[in-house]
Amino acid sequence: MLNYLLSFFLITLILFLHISCKTQYNESTDYLPSSRAMWRNEPNKALELFPKGEKDSFITTMEKTYLKLLQGEVDIDRLKYYEKYFESRIRFRVSREVKDFFYADTPEGYYASEHEIIWVHFLLSWAYAIEGDFEEGKRQARKASYYLGGEWSYQGRFDDPLMRILLGVFYAMNQAWDEARVEFRSAYAMEPSRKWLANLSNTKSPPKELILIMGFPGREPRWDPKMNWNVVRGMRDLKFQSFGQQSRLRIKDKKYQSINLHISPDSSAWYVRHLERDNFINDLIQDSKYGQRVALGLTKSTVISTAGLTGGILIGVAGIAIGGGIMYVGFEGNSGEIAALGGLLAYTMVKAGYDFTSNSFNIAKEDFVNTVDIAKNYRYVRFLPDYVWIGSSSKSLLEPLTLYDQSGQITKQWMNTEKRKNRNTRVLIYSDLDPMWDIVN
Repeated sequence: MLNYLLSFFLITLILFLHISCKTQYNESTDYLPSSRAMWRNEPNKALELFPKGEKDSFITTMEKTYLKLLQGEVDIDRLKYYEKYFESRIRFRVSREVKDFFYADTPEGYYASEHEIIWVHFLLSWAYAIEGDFEEGKRQARKASYYLGGEWSYQGRFDDPLMRILLGVFYAMNQAWDEARVEFRSAYAMEPSRKWLANLSNTKSPPKELILIMGFPGREPRWDPKMNWNVVRGMRDLKFQSFGQQSRLRIKDKKYQSINLHISPDSSAWYVRHLERDNFINDLIQDSKYGQRVALGLTKSTVISTAGLTGGILIGVAGIAIGGGIMYVGFEGNSGEIAALGGLLAYTMVKAGYDFTSNSFNIAKEDFVNTVDIAKNYRYVRFLPDYVWIGSSSKSLLEPLTLYDQSGQITKQWMNTEKRKNRNTRVLIYSDLDPMWDIVN
C-alpha cells in the first residue's frame, strides 16, 4: 500500500509541475507528424497534420503558407498583414562582433531574424507569380533584394548565395529574367566554384523550363550545453544540425529528356545569424527566464529524487521488519519454510525499495533534461529548405518527371505539377533525408 501511495504522489507531482510549465507555443515534438509527412514528400499531409496548438502567429503563418505554396495554393492574407506590420518595425543593430543586422519583433513577442523576414517577401513573390500578378511579384522580390545585402553597412551586411539563387528563381517566375541573371551572377561571385551559376547568368533568354527543387529537411536545433563562465548561458547553447545528404540528382521527362540538377550552397549561414541575433537581442531576458527554468528543473529533480529515496527506504525498512518478523515466527516454531518465506519477503521488499529509488532518480534526471533542453521549444520558422537543386532546359518538359539518384535509381516521380508551374518555372520538393533523422527524432 505504501508503495502505491508513494508512486501516486510522485506521478501527480510530475504531472502538476509539467502542466504548470507548459508553453502556449508549439514544441519540436508537436511538429513530428508534419515533419514525417514531409519526409515522405507529402506537403498536403504535412499541412493536415500541422500542430494545432498555436494559432496565426508569425511562425505558423510562414510555415503554413510555405506548405500551401508547395501545392500551388495561395493563402497570403495573414502574411500580407505581417508584411505591413514589419514595414514599420524593422530595426537595425550594429555591434563589433556582428557588424550589423536587422530584425523585427512580432505581436506575440517573437523576434524574426533576417532570413525569415526575407522569406516573407520570397513567399509573397512566389504567390503573386502563381496568381499572375507579375508586377507585384517583382515588387516583393525587390524588397527581398533590399534587405539581402542592403547598403547601410559595407562591412557586415547579410548576404547569402542560397538566398541569391532563390531570389533569381522568384524573379524568373515573375517574368524578370534580366533581374534573375543579376542574382545568379551575385551568387556566382560568392561561390565561384559553381560554374553552373555563371552559365545561368550568361543565358540571355529565359529557359523554356527552370526547375527549383526545395531540399527537405531543413536544419533543426539540437541542445549543445557547454561549460561556460556563465553557467546559464552555457547550458542554453544549441546548434542547428543538418540531416540532408546533398545527393547528386537528375531529372528525365516522359520522352527521356535528361536534365542535370545542380545543388546550391546550404542554409547554415542563415542559422548562424539567427543564433547571433537571438543572443544579442534576448541574452538578458532569456538568461532570466532560462535561469528560472534551470532552478525549477533542479527543484523538481530534488523533490522527485528525495521522494524516491524516502519511499525506497520506507519500503526496504518495512520489508525488513515484516520479513524479519515472519522469520522469527518460523524459527520459534521450528519451521524452515516459514523462515525462508520471511527471508524471501524481506529480500523482495528491499529490492523493490532499491528499484523504486533507482527509478525515481532516472525520472528526475530525464525530467531535468527535458526542462532545460532549449532545443525542445526554440522558436524559428521550420520546413524551409537546407539547400535547393536547380535545373534548366531549352525545351519544354512532358510529365511524368522522374528523379534519379547518382546510381541511376528512381527516387521520386511527379505528375500533375501544372498548377505548381508558372510560365517556365516549376517548384518541387524532395526529401533528401539522412536515415539518422528518424533515429534522432
